[in-house]
Amino acid sequence: FLSEDANSTGYFEGFEDGIFSPSELGAGEYTFNYIVDEEATCVEGKDSAEFNIEVFEAPNAGQDISESLCVTEAEEMISNPQDAIDWFNGLVDVEGVDQEGSFDPALETLAVQIFAYVSDPDAPSATFETTYTVANENCEDFATITLTINNLEEANAGEDVELTFCVSQGEFDLTDYLSEDANPNGYFEDFDGTINTSELGEGVFNYTYVVDESVDCVTGQESIELTVTILGDLNAGDDKSVSICNAEIEDGMFPNSTSVRNYYLNMLDEGVSRDGTFSPSIQELVNWYNNESEIGDFTTTYTISEGECSDSAVLTVTVYESTTANVGEIAPQTVCSSDEDIDLFTYLTDDTTTGGTFEGYEDGIFSPSMMGAGSYDVTYTVNEDAPCVEGEASTTFTITVEQGADAGDDMAVTVCSNDGQQDLYSLISADADMDGEFTLDGEVVVDGIMDPAAFEVGTYEVIYTVTAEGDECGEDDMSTITITLGEAPDAPTTGEAIAFCAIDGETAARLEADGTNLTWYSDADLTMMVSEEDLLVDGDYYVTQSSDEGCESEAAVLTVNIVDSPAPTISSNYELCEFDNPTIAALSAEINESGEVTWYDSADSMTALSNNATLTDGTTYYATLISDNGCESTERLAVTVTLEQCAIIPEAITPNDDNKNDTFSIGFLENDYPNFNVTIFNRWGNAIYKGNASTPEWDGTSNQSGSLGDDVLPVGVYFYVIDFNDGSTEPRQGKVYLNR
Repeated sequence: FLSEDANSTGYFEGFEDGIFSPSELGAGEYTFNYIVDEEATCVEGKDSAEFNIEVFEAPNAGQDISESLCVTEAEEMISNPQDAIDWFNGLVDVEGVDQEGSFDPALETLAVQIFAYVSDPDAPSATFETTYTVANENCEDFATITLTINNLEEANAGEDVELTFCVSQGEFDLTDYLSEDANPNGYFEDFDGTINTSELGEGVFNYTYVVDESVDCVTGQESIELTVTILGDLNAGDDKSVSICNAEIEDGMFPNSTSVRNYYLNMLDEGVSRDGTFSPSIQELVNWYNNESEIGDFTTTYTISEGECSDSAVLTVTVYESTTANVGEIAPQTVCSSDEDIDLFTYLTDDTTTGGTFEGYEDGIFSPSMMGAGSYDVTYTVNEDAPCVEGEASTTFTITVEQGADAGDDMAVTVCSNDGQQDLYSLISADADMDGEFTLDGEVVVDGIMDPAAFEVGTYEVIYTVTAEGDECGEDDMSTITITLGEAPDAPTTGEAIAFCAIDGETAARLEADGTNLTWYSDADLTMMVSEEDLLVDGDYYVTQSSDEGCESEAAVLTVNIVDSPAPTISSNYELCEFDNPTIAALSAEINESGEVTWYDSADSMTALSNNATLTDGTTYYATLISDNGCESTERLAVTVTLEQCAIIPEAITPNDDNKNDTFSIGFLENDYPNFNVTIFNRWGNAIYKGNASTPEWDGTSNQSGSLGDDVLPVGVYFYVIDFNDGSTEPRQGKVYLNR
């Protein structure tokens, strides 16, 4: 929007990137300034221009829409041109899209074309498109609506596929390996088509890919098999390097590619296949040796492969030129203690045979700062241990280390008043010389020991000075250690002790103390910090508070008691009768201890059972106890309930019509043993009553013909036999007294 003569290096107030977004700001009028001032390169002064932008409310034609139908779907949906018109209108008749727009081409024209297409069974797949446009007096919007009608095609799953992978190759989508003519919208039987070779492991796996009428616009059904072979990882062994003297190479070796090939193959690890390939080839290595250079590294990569699996090893033969051991004289060297580490091999003369060693310096590195001031004799020896060297030679030279001055870098540290005596040598930078001297306010700090307790809170500058020796190692060096001495706060305040129930599993987040920047520890030495997630245990916890400068106080102690209750116990001779329909409350009544008993249906459930819950035979219930300490026991008593058939069998009956013990009534029989029989005998063993679920209960009269005397039986002792007739319960017998 800038005019042609405007400087383009200015900026827009409120729009740092110069981007104005009408969709974000919405309709309205906006005014802002474009400014060019001296912040721009090579600009003097300041100038500005005002911009006014009016944003109009835009209509909404909706999003572009692309739909696909099979010709069979289109035939069902579009039985006349009006159906096609209604279908297109329905696509734009949605919330937020402005209505009363226009279609181009018109729906009437497009609908006739679509209907004619649908009516032609031999028509190929086709695409129909129209543009929906809405406008107001200022703005316009449009959306493109595309309908593709696809002809039916025969199911085509492609050709059978055979694949080979390595076990470590990972995840593959088998859909990617279908033949080019296969319909990609089919499915794999019983899985999603993705395999993971490392999870499957070595072996042969078969998968079926199906294309059928569940795929859009497909008729019929076809399937193929994908056979996946997963191989174990190949191993070409480790990379190898060998050295050989040129003089040791047998006559005709390099001209003979077969001997060279065998030489490289022999370098491979035992068990590695010898059927791999070399890159560069053996012949290329032979040509290089014969035509370019007989000395140097001859490197090739050996690769073995099977299917998509491969592995490689790099093989290097280094050919050295044979030579006689020779060592030139090395001049004495003088260095400074502040110098960087020295590579002794750089001191060797040009005529010295390489491959030797420096006695006492296996890696050939001499460190002046580590050795310190003094003179050091260094011997270099080369012998037949070096590749292609004959004989032995050595030389000794002297390295004199003079004291250089390196006081290190300036340092800034914070020390707290309760930190104890400070060794200032521990505060200098790691590369500084250790034989310097510390001064504070012009006074020497004896032995470099500073006691914070002897100083007020504040900032102190300690000067560290290292004196140089000799003419070659420069001047004295100094560094400054700025020490900020902070005041350690008082220890925080805690209570004497705090108790928690073991079953609650409380963590250190429950620990409390008065103070700021608190840190909790589990040991008096303050080495084991406690996090809020740590489970509390019996014992002492220690807490400190820290100042904003990071100074930590002495520790206060808080004793934590983890309280537990013993698990409850239950009477050994309790009995529960099934006829009583006992509840949880009946179990609680058998607990030996006093206190609140809570029952659960599992060893780790946290949902308590109601006291009114009915007990189930053979079920195990778990009890905890809240004793006088108020804590629920962590251990639970497990009780497996056995419900006994212990309903009371009357010992006497008194048939006097007072509604009390008038009959020989056993309540549980009819419910639990519907096939029962009861027989009553007199003292002579005569059966005077026989009953079951269909007869009245015995009321002191006989229901057996042939019994002696009147049906009303005399007072006395009678005997009963109860046969439960359930195939498992033994009959019960006893005596009952009849009184009137």
